[in-house]
Amino acid sequence: MNLLEIAKSGAITPESMYAGGQLRADAARKFINSVVAQNEFLKKITTHQSAKLKSQIDIWGLGEGKLVRVAGGTVPNDSQRARITPTVVSFDNLSVQLHTKILRSTLEDNKDNPNFEKETFETFSRGFGNDLLNLGINGVGDSGADFANLNKGWLQIAKDSNEVSKSEFEDATPICDRLISLIEGSKNIANDAVVLISKHDYTALQVELSAKNGGLSILLDGNARNILGVPLEVVPYMPNDIYMLTPLKNLFMSTTHTVVRDRWFDNDEAALKYRFEIFNDYEIVLKNQVSLAIKTQTP
Repeated sequence: MNLLEIAKSGAITPESMYAGGQLRADAARKFINSVVAQNEFLKKITTHQSAKLKSQIDIWGLGEGKLVRVAGGTVPNDSQRARITPTVVSFDNLSVQLHTKILRSTLEDNKDNPNFEKETFETFSRGFGNDLLNLGINGVGDSGADFANLNKGWLQIAKDSNEVSKSEFEDATPICDRLISLIEGSKNIANDAVVLISKHDYTALQVELSAKNGGLSILLDGNARNILGVPLEVVPYMPNDIYMLTPLKNLFMSTTHTVVRDRWFDNDEAALKYRFEIFNDYEIVLKNQVSLAIKTQTP
């Protein structure tokens, strides 16, 4: 009975599901919002939720240089009228799953904690969010053969795009020089652009700068937080020796309202098992506002 009570506890109950474990739309939104809210980086990008596996959104903007002078007593001609042109962004949301379990012994050890499954569920949500971020950074394809091929992430999208400004640097190039070249070579830097950088390279940058005159405070405080006025964004799972310049809101993660959560007790393994499934995709909306710097590949 204790196991049954634990199995039926938690923020999302069996009553909030349809048959087969698919969450109702409101519960699905809460699940996705919970996953995003527990990940500091995912909170900063744009999350798009839709009811369909294949979806499109229009990003509207006036563009620049639309001011004109129309003489009094005349009407503006077609070329003088500002036209709002949408940027169409398409998503092909693919299945990603998380399989996990809680052993009977763990359940018994925590049977007096009424919040145990809720706390465990939040741990699963954080793990799910971390994996979604990891995939968004390091995904290279959508064949499903392994983790990196569950979906194509932002770095691979940028590498494949002809609109993205790209540059290379040698292995011996200091981190500071790499970042300066990235920013100076960017043709279209948005006001809210940041540089995505790994924790390893960010730390190496602090050490580099601390060797310069007056650099001791940088080493002690780790306060070199921008280069040429562009903020540095340290991103979990970001690979070393690659840097991306872009507004964070330019990075999109799409999810559908279809969220499946199956939960059952496996007598053979003596474990309470979970299977989470969502459908998601990644995209960069304005690729001409992205610059990428990568280390030169040696034969």
